[in-house]
Amino acid sequence: GFPRFANEHVSRIVQCFGSEDKGIRDAAMRVLLEVQTTLTGDHVGMLVSFCNDFDEGVCIDALEAVHVFAGGTRDFHSGGHITPIVRSCLHRSRRVRLSAHHLLQGHKHLLTAAHADILTSGCLSGSDAARIDALDALKVLPGFPRLA
Repeated sequence: GFPRFANEHVSRIVQCFGSEDKGIRDAAMRVLLEVQTTLTGDHVGMLVSFCNDFDEGVCIDALEAVHVFAGGTRDFHSGGHITPIVRSCLHRSRRVRLSAHHLLQGHKHLLTAAHADILTSGCLSGSDAARIDALDALKVLPGFPRLA
């Protein structure tokens, strides 16, 4: 049979999540679902890097992939992976903001005071809807409402 995909092979597939073409991202997702046991923390980090893309579709699909491959039973390999997702809560697209907020609810224990800083900064600028979403996202912080 075919040997396991090498790390760099999986990396190339993951890089397809940066494409603005939905068909390419969907095809990459189908392949990753088949080879997900070969995904490493570095691959999750690559997926996370697309969660702040300007393109709404790229962000949504990256957040979905992170949810599938780093969510559930397996956890993020590094707390650093969570920060770009927190930043996605401030994205110009409401769909991205809500998707990021939903993903964070499963990883509250990784959030820190630095993440509270990012989210509260979003309460002060942007559209009214973005500010409301930033305020709502504060509820994912561990220990909320007892933050002191």
